[in-house]
Amino acid sequence: MLTCVLDGRVRDVRVTLGRPIEGDNDYVCEYEIAIGDTVKSHSIVGADGIQAVQLALIMVGSALSSLPGASDWRWNHEPYTGFPASVRDPALGFIPGPR
Repeated sequence: MLTCVLDGRVRDVRVTLGRPIEGDNDYVCEYEIAIGDTVKSHSIVGADGIQAVQLALIMVGSALSSLPGASDWRWNHEPYTGFPASVRDPALGFIPGPR
């Protein structure tokens, strides 16, 4: 569970990751981002289960960091989402510098 400020209000954001499911030649990892009553479900394909999970984590981070109007992301009251927004981000995602 995360929080952010969206439209001037603090909102709860729930992220759910599914376990990777083996396909014919790949693995699919489903993930869901819920903000209030708005739920968006997605899936990502990887060459194996680990890659599918890694790509899902990056896609979640990217979706959160590019959410229009969202700011002040918090995870466990700490100032970051816990998700990387790209393959270059640290494992815990964007961590702001000193204020």
